Amino acid sequence: MILFVVDVFIRRIIDPPMLGQTYFYRWCGLLLLAVWFCSCSPTKKTFHPAQKYSAAALQEDYTLFQNILEERHPSLYWYSSKTYMDSVFDAGRKLITDSLTEQEFRKILMAVSSQIQCGHTTVEPSKSYSKYFQKNNPPINFPLSIKTWNDTAVVVASRLKNIPINSGDLIDSLNDTPVTAIIDTMFRFVVADGNNPVAKSQRISFDFGNLYALLYGTRFIRHLSFKDSTGQSHRFYFKPIAVKKDSLDVKPTSKTPKISRKEKLKQARSFEIKAAEGYAIMELNSFSEKLQLQSFLRRSFKELHKKGIPHLILDLRLNGGGRLSNANALLRYLTDHSYKLADSIYAITSKSAYSKYIEKDFWNKLIIKLGTQKRNGKLHYTHLEKQVFKPKKKYHFDGQVFLLSGGFTYSASTIVLNILKGQSNVQIVGEPSGGGAYGNTAMLIPDVTLPHSKVRFRLPLFRMVVNKNEALKGQGVPPDVFVGPSLEAIRRREDYKMKKAIELIKNAQHVQ
Repeated sequence: MILFVVDVFIRRIIDPPMLGQTYFYRWCGLLLLAVWFCSCSPTKKTFHPAQKYSAAALQEDYTLFQNILEERHPSLYWYSSKTYMDSVFDAGRKLITDSLTEQEFRKILMAVSSQIQCGHTTVEPSKSYSKYFQKNNPPINFPLSIKTWNDTAVVVASRLKNIPINSGDLIDSLNDTPVTAIIDTMFRFVVADGNNPVAKSQRISFDFGNLYALLYGTRFIRHLSFKDSTGQSHRFYFKPIAVKKDSLDVKPTSKTPKISRKEKLKQARSFEIKAAEGYAIMELNSFSEKLQLQSFLRRSFKELHKKGIPHLILDLRLNGGGRLSNANALLRYLTDHSYKLADSIYAITSKSAYSKYIEKDFWNKLIIKLGTQKRNGKLHYTHLEKQVFKPKKKYHFDGQVFLLSGGFTYSASTIVLNILKGQSNVQIVGEPSGGGAYGNTAMLIPDVTLPHSKVRFRLPLFRMVVNKNEALKGQGVPPDVFVGPSLEAIRRREDYKMKKAIELIKNAQHVQ
């Protein structure tokens, strides 16, 4: 009984998120606010991205990076064996032989982290590094938006003036490096559950310019080779652009316009009924706690019920996760059966020798200690493992559901796909999810800050095995109707996955 009461208290406070921070953290932070105000602030040193850190300092940071992962990460050896990870850690350490900039050091950590094959264990810049580039624009922005899949890189949009390069043109090389080699290199630095190639390709597409700058040290294209829509090859040479010394320190002349709260909500979740066509489109780009999703879902499904709409397109292509309770609220409007969110949820320890480097770790350890029970050497979140959820009765949607999925469908949104897959009125359309169908490592994910470089990495503390019977370990939830990227669709600038879902609806209506 005591454990149940503690569990209810903890779940009401933290409402375990798949990503982000918790209300529990914020509540506890208020208790320490007075101490914060009374503390003395040391004189801050001026940060510049070119500054270097000694090999000895970076070796200490690297040792902490390895020790903390080995102590707390519950899935360090899930996809990679201990012997293999030991060799990866050793190889990374041997690369630190001289002083390095933060960016150079971060590349080493990224390469090591990617071998864990956990999509939530990412390496992040220091806060000073991030603030610096928010205030100081890089001198040259990467001029191409690129979509990658397999070993293909296609132009989506271009800011190159006087160069006839168009959407759908195939990139052959950048600065004389074949694009296949560039993509292969990027794959080694990007994290994904089980090295899921769909997730990695999507992340590379989204952040191609920044990854290129990180790995190749420049945003400037000197040589560009590509093929146009007719198959004709083109090669262009660009004159170097003179950049004034210290131009990185010049503040931008224009400010980014502020987006209203209402507009932010609209970008994150939207709902539209096309009554004449007989379907509705719901777009959920996050399950974040800040999106008021519970009330949004209630209003939306109430309207669906009231107007008798028989078909729903649910777009989760950009949904990287968020609060598990929000994902669960959505599931209860759609599922036709009772279900559990996961077969097992556990951490490996509630103790740490490195708490001072881990964000709010006193509270992390307290949550684990009070909310779990030890079984088979693991600390299981037993109550949530056993809890069975039932479909909602009021405003439950019983029509046909078309779930749009892709490489950014991650974490909590992957759980939604996993539970709904195979239901008679549900079809998953698109590509496999970016998140692993078998499970992921998430729940509590504090930042760890390394003391010398101040580089941060995210440390997931719970392993969730969503479906212990899933044979596709390391792969995403497979779609029922595969719709992948194509040159023709990009050239036409069409939303090919949405187009396919609408086509399926029209076919169903025709049969009826």
